[in-house]
Amino acid sequence: MVRGDETVQPRAKTFELLVYLVEHRDRVVSKDELREALWPQVAVTENSVMQCVAEARRVLGDDSKEPRFIRTVSKSGYQFIAVVNEDAPAEPRRNGGRPWVWMVAGAAVLAGLVLGASSVRRILQPAEPAWSEVGWWKFEDGAGNRVTDTVGGLSAEVPPEVARVEGIAGKALLFHSPEVVVGGEDSGRLPRGQAPRTLVAWMKAETTNGDSTVLFQQGNPEPYAGADVSDRFYLMLHQSGAAGFGSTNVVVGQKQLTDGKWHQVAGVFEGGVKGLMRLYVDGVEDASPVAVSHPLQESKASGWSMGRGMYTGTSFRGALDDVRVFARPLHGAKIRSLYRCRAGVVDLEVGGRGFYFAPVYGDMVETGPATLRNLGKDFAGAVLVKASTDCSLASTASADMGQDLTIGMDLQLGGADGLVREGGPFFRSRRASPGDGIIGGTSAGFWVHLDSKGQVRVMRLHPMATIAFSEPVSSFDAGAFHRLEARVRGDSLQVSLDGRVVSFDCSGAKRTDVPLASAWEQASPQGHNNGTAGIGFGCSQNRGSAGGQVARNIRVTLGR
Repeated sequence: MVRGDETVQPRAKTFELLVYLVEHRDRVVSKDELREALWPQVAVTENSVMQCVAEARRVLGDDSKEPRFIRTVSKSGYQFIAVVNEDAPAEPRRNGGRPWVWMVAGAAVLAGLVLGASSVRRILQPAEPAWSEVGWWKFEDGAGNRVTDTVGGLSAEVPPEVARVEGIAGKALLFHSPEVVVGGEDSGRLPRGQAPRTLVAWMKAETTNGDSTVLFQQGNPEPYAGADVSDRFYLMLHQSGAAGFGSTNVVVGQKQLTDGKWHQVAGVFEGGVKGLMRLYVDGVEDASPVAVSHPLQESKASGWSMGRGMYTGTSFRGALDDVRVFARPLHGAKIRSLYRCRAGVVDLEVGGRGFYFAPVYGDMVETGPATLRNLGKDFAGAVLVKASTDCSLASTASADMGQDLTIGMDLQLGGADGLVREGGPFFRSRRASPGDGIIGGTSAGFWVHLDSKGQVRVMRLHPMATIAFSEPVSSFDAGAFHRLEARVRGDSLQVSLDGRVVSFDCSGAKRTDVPLASAWEQASPQGHNNGTAGIGFGCSQNRGSAGGQVARNIRVTLGR
């Protein structure tokens, strides 16, 4: 393995441990499992595993107290937590062995870690877990007698009673006959047993068919067979006309879906013995979470079906499109962004292209055309995401808006209660996924914010510091809207408030142009400037107590 200019040669067992952790990165791997996998039929102590983990961390430049690659879970084991990007082009095999893999960790490049028998080069970056789809039926072929998952090739025959119709994206399947099901076996890609998962589908119906019906189901394909029956999850149209998500029991929503319109339904299982199940409809949580009622036992077989349960039940009457499975519990911001992408939402036109807002700092922001509102009482905000026809989860990450741009908005901060609130644009930050934070970590960039005292600050996001500030305005009305505009050009920033250029204190000097130095490039860990831009709301002096800020009439102009 190569790290920068240094050749690192870990012991064979350490290398095997890294491979095993990466291949099973979707879960925590116990020490006992590692011993059985790496030292079969050999009696070794836990210390052997711990030594391999310690060496692996040294090879990766990782820190057990602030892990970026290998996380220790107390009394449970270890988990590989770096991002695995499988979208890179294939890497040729060398010496007839497994494919070579590249890992990027800040400035260090480690070449030579191998992942199973895959022939795809993968780029690993610390910071976020992998969220990619593990199953995705798009129905884009639009004809033929089979449907195939575009991720793992899970395929099934389409009975002649199932018609092809216009869907939310391309073609969809229309189920309109009794006792019709589309489904097949799972080759091992889909989650099993107590593993966390998210099921997502778009549906359109005008009737419940007099019963609760399955939209999509995955898990044990056999009829009731003891404890194995619990290894099954499904999205459903409940007989009440609302959506449902269930396994050993069901969480049922409120919104009525039999209106002949397309709706996104998403079910989330958080994993574990008594894991919570959550239900989302059209990007919004539609019911209180419910815990599974019995421990989930992994069955010997696994399958999937659409339009009816895998072995029995009343058939769904309606259209189905864009069915996906994730081996992760997606929440709020990510599901909402998937919905907004597929629904074709455009919140802002920039340079002739459509963009929509994806929440950051969780999911406590209300989005609309050129408008954002903080619904919570803490940090909130949104990044700009380029509208896409792909609508993979990866495509919902923030867009590169470039290094030179102008962002303006009308801000209402509030403050009649005496609490200080902040709001304004950020730019040149790292690429953020829905729900991420953009302060600290491996971020970069700057945040220009106006507070409810009329003071404007320029914050460097990494390393965190105030690099410029203006004087408060004694007569500032925080209940009114104020026009804030940031003009970014190269290594200089100019800010105007209500049409007047703001004068800042920059290291003791008064000036209207704020120098922008990219200090994150020398920081540890190094920051990433991926051109992310958006709006952030804060309450630095009143965490958990202040919110309600509004930004409207947002405009973004790119270039000099």
